[in-house]
Amino acid sequence: MIQSFKKLATSLSILVAGTALPASAQIFTIPTAYSFPYGDPVVSRDPKVTANYSKRDLQTSFGLTDMYLSTWSTNDPGGGSPSEVIYMFTNPSDPTAMIDQGSILYQGVADLGVGMVFDATTGTHVAVVTYYDYTGINSASGQPGHIMDLYTINGPIGTPLILSSKIQLSYSPNYGRIRMDSHIEYAIAIVWQHPGVGIETMVGNNGTWSGVTTLVATDREIGPDVAFSHASNLDVHFVYQDPAAGTITKSVLSWNALLSVPFMSNAFMPPNIQDVHTGMQFPIQELVIDCPDHYNVDNWAYVYTDGRDLCVRHIDHNTSGIVKTTRVNNGTLGVSITNNQFPYSPTIHYGDRNLTGYTGEITVGWNSSYGSSSESRYLAIEMEEDGSALLSLPDYMMLPNSLLSAYQNTGISFSKMSDFQHPGVTDFLYTTYITRPVWGGSTYDLNHAFHKWTNPVFKGARPAMIHPECGSPSLKKQTDVARITATPNPFGNSLINSVNLIEDARVELVLIDIAGRIVAKKEARLHKGNHQLVMNGLEQLTAGSYVLRTTINGVQSPAQVLIKQ
Repeated sequence: MIQSFKKLATSLSILVAGTALPASAQIFTIPTAYSFPYGDPVVSRDPKVTANYSKRDLQTSFGLTDMYLSTWSTNDPGGGSPSEVIYMFTNPSDPTAMIDQGSILYQGVADLGVGMVFDATTGTHVAVVTYYDYTGINSASGQPGHIMDLYTINGPIGTPLILSSKIQLSYSPNYGRIRMDSHIEYAIAIVWQHPGVGIETMVGNNGTWSGVTTLVATDREIGPDVAFSHASNLDVHFVYQDPAAGTITKSVLSWNALLSVPFMSNAFMPPNIQDVHTGMQFPIQELVIDCPDHYNVDNWAYVYTDGRDLCVRHIDHNTSGIVKTTRVNNGTLGVSITNNQFPYSPTIHYGDRNLTGYTGEITVGWNSSYGSSSESRYLAIEMEEDGSALLSLPDYMMLPNSLLSAYQNTGISFSKMSDFQHPGVTDFLYTTYITRPVWGGSTYDLNHAFHKWTNPVFKGARPAMIHPECGSPSLKKQTDVARITATPNPFGNSLINSVNLIEDARVELVLIDIAGRIVAKKEARLHKGNHQLVMNGLEQLTAGSYVLRTTINGVQSPAQVLIKQ
């Protein structure tokens, strides 16, 4: 494995909301967003795939930070051009204040993915990198297959990610897609296609790993993706396709059931098949699935395109509870194909709107050719989770710098982390996408955009909602409290909660275990200023993950994930 840590100059562009670009058919609205290109220019051989992950309030050796991880890969079996994992650490809630950034290069890999988990054994956060290795150059065994690399996030500025171990997930001599999803800090799920064997998966919990489970009767399925949902139980959702049969299958298994398979062993489980989709035109682009991270029901949605229609297959248990397909760009939602605007490389984010009452529902992004093969744009819309209407304005929201993209063979990714009120989630929907600044050139850029959840243009608020803070009680926390921090983390017998109030308030602290049970509670009426609330008597709690929820004057603030030693 070739590793290269470097600093590259970044140019920061701050775009103005509501700016419209001339177009012969649609009005393209640029959202307010911080955006800049950052990546190694040697990643230059037609990169197609990008993935990302974001985490707020991460304690590092150089202080409290927000962390943004991303990848882009060439899927080049010859290894002629490297692929890259990129790390960025910024001041909390401010991606413009960069503390450290750099990258790690990989050779001869496909489908670089990235996530994070807290290792309760070592007390450190770990970056998880997954990929397919064509030749075995990156594997400890020297054999090709699907690989997981673990990097502890405890190094100094310049080398914050330190490779700690490698785990060979498969010894497949042939490429099969591999994908990953993280849930808060404790749970992680990886899925891959093992050609000739089936769809395989592995899950983790606080740094411990299960064995490999093969989904029964999936030996003909290809191109899987995975996402977590947490309603009554933590579930792992899968989607995969069978081009020969012309089907897309959506299935689910319990995270606890998958976790019960011992590490270094193999098991077979029949998945709970929830939907088999037929009638679409093959071939289709790679599938991407997402679910609300915390919700009252187990909703899910996945996106695909056949090069003509951009389709979202989804279910909303809060309305009809019927699986349906919404064609995003055929005029049904007020958005239609004109001037050969064909969709490619779709991505999806499913938020927690019904819980937060503010952001979320289903946001879809894609790359669209526009008018000619030499010009394309990255676009996004947000729609109701029942598919009945757009939440965004009836146009395309063009992403920053997307006019620089070249044709349709490039990638885009939304972070699957849910909305900003949930534990560990940054204030932004983190988006990465690949552009080629010069048509016909061999140099590519990986663009990083940070769209505030509260941005009414990006999230698609209707024109009357000029000031979102006036229309959303969920934002009252910004006037009640600056920041709440619980220490230490991991904790032992007690927790110290530092609260900074800018007006008098009633404060309620509730500690919840992963089963949703309240295990500790504290209330206080406090005056404006800085306070420390101590929760004692926690020695009886079992080791593991807990969520601390804080309510200020009846309004819930962002929760924190804490680890009990």
